Amino acid sequence: MILSSTMLYTTRIYNDFKLSNLIFGNCKIYFNEILLGLLCGFIIGAKGICQKYSKNIDNDTFNNGIFLSSNAGIGFVIGCVGCVIYQDVIFGIYLYLAQIISSILIYKTLEKRGNKCNIGVNESNSLGLFNGIVKSIKASTTTILTVCSFNVFFSTLCDLIIKLFNLKQSSICSIILTVLFDFSRGAFTINNFTYIYACGFLTGFCVGFGGICVYMQICAECEGYPFKQMRFFIMKLLQGILCGILCLIYFKIIK
Repeated sequence: MILSSTMLYTTRIYNDFKLSNLIFGNCKIYFNEILLGLLCGFIIGAKGICQKYSKNIDNDTFNNGIFLSSNAGIGFVIGCVGCVIYQDVIFGIYLYLAQIISSILIYKTLEKRGNKCNIGVNESNSLGLFNGIVKSIKASTTTILTVCSFNVFFSTLCDLIIKLFNLKQSSICSIILTVLFDFSRGAFTINNFTYIYACGFLTGFCVGFGGICVYMQICAECEGYPFKQMRFFIMKLLQGILCGILCLIYFKIIK
């Protein structure tokens, strides 16, 4: 969290490419935050976008930027899911690209054509390395505690429900419950399935959707901003389904 925030404060990428205009539209003003969110994972991009938000920015652009930046990080998807869980780095790369492609497709499908908006240069000035580290530590402390609190709460809640209904760890109800609550824990639990196509779909859904825990973390980070919670939840649900279908194709045809 601190290192990614330091990158956000000290490094600015300016681009005026037709491809980025075509893909991101108005959300191009959040290009740095979206890119960092794609690399480092959930919350990072949303946190940066909230810090950059100002009232002259269209609310739909803000919400679309939050959605595009909210994906699982490259380290977890390729390193953990691909290399550790499935021992298939190609699948890890495929899954990582699948979640990005699915998020862009959903965004472009639901995008509202609004007026072009820009942020002044003075709002995007980068800090020096020392000042960036200091600001990152101060700004990240609360977020780190919030993320840990949500993880502990939902992990405990999931265990309590499994214990209450006497569910086996390998049962379909237990696996689906875990997937819905948290993507990181769910990715490991999915391996209890013996049906490989179910594993493929649920893995894609798990990574694309992110889980209720991540959803609540982003809601907490965006508190006080014009964040449309239900719209974001539906878009992430659609992304999970689309990403799951893409992973099912991988196991059905490519693998």
